[in-house]
Amino acid sequence: MTILQAIKSDVRRKYPDIYKINNNRLEKVNAKFSKINFWTILLIYTLLIAAVVFYSTFVNFDFLKLLSINFEDNIKSFSTSVITLVSMNLFVTNLLLTHLKEERDDLQTIIDKRVTFKFITYLGFTVIISILSLYFLSSSITSTDVKSNILVLIFFTFLFYIFQLINLYNSVFNFLNKTNRSKIIAAELDIEFSKAFYNNLLKFEFQKRYKEFYEETLKFKKYVAYSHSTLGLESVKLRSHRDLYLVDVKINSLKHVFNSLTVTDRYYVPLELDMKLEKSQEREILFLTKKIKNKFSNHYILKKKPCLQSELESDNINKLLRKISQNTLHNKFSDLKDNLDSLDNIYSKYMSLQKN
Repeated sequence: MTILQAIKSDVRRKYPDIYKINNNRLEKVNAKFSKINFWTILLIYTLLIAAVVFYSTFVNFDFLKLLSINFEDNIKSFSTSVITLVSMNLFVTNLLLTHLKEERDDLQTIIDKRVTFKFITYLGFTVIISILSLYFLSSSITSTDVKSNILVLIFFTFLFYIFQLINLYNSVFNFLNKTNRSKIIAAELDIEFSKAFYNNLLKFEFQKRYKEFYEETLKFKKYVAYSHSTLGLESVKLRSHRDLYLVDVKINSLKHVFNSLTVTDRYYVPLELDMKLEKSQEREILFLTKKIKNKFSNHYILKKKPCLQSELESDNINKLLRKISQNTLHNKFSDLKDNLDSLDNIYSKYMSLQKN
């Protein structure tokens, strides 16, 4: 058991909605798709084509050859169809951005998150490049199986692209409708608040439980430099050869270590979740009356990335507050009412969570 595991288990039981929002795997996948760039997609697709070439050359199971493919006709059809659909993608994306030009700055982060037009556009360009390359290189590819199987891969990618385009149209139409757009903004504000609440709760609980573990379970005292620096204590340090973050502490293994030690004076240094340990830095975490050989870095989990989501933690909430100020100054009462309703929903949710 670790401190963070215990905290998350309690959060899951006490605040199930907050836990669910902050541990949504589908949202994490969508976030990665929204950030992916063209060269990454092209590289991945090139590797898939290379895998198909390898399969066609060395494996190529006969029972999978269910279709009779006319390569020349299909490659031309795919070229025309994909180019047409990519054009439709660009058109509907331009429609969205043009329609929302006055609200673009306020909605850009939500659009990037909810409308994966970058991924769809880059995928379309990748498929076009693949089809054109296959078309021009087809005369030098002697194996019909290689060409046919690559075409099958392009066909399934084309189907995937069509479904992604349908989702894109659905997302864009939701943004173009003011009522649906208000619901999307309210949902994003709720998600942002939940993430901020979750982050702050984890930070607070980690500090609290770390303190309780050392003081109540292990009978340590808090180390104060001006009071204890003259006692000649041996320090226990964390070291790193690169920048790392403290993301958890293994309390069970630490308990086992100190239950077998007879140390009279023992002091701990308070630590925070996601505390950064810089490259070649030594961080003193414990002070004892005698030196111990146990490697304490095994009990403190350090990783290259922090565990808390800090990106744009209050971006939409800050924008909401600015819009309330602007709409008040310009007497836009209808928009102001929507803004205040969104703020009231956040406040109500906070008060209901505080009761727990």
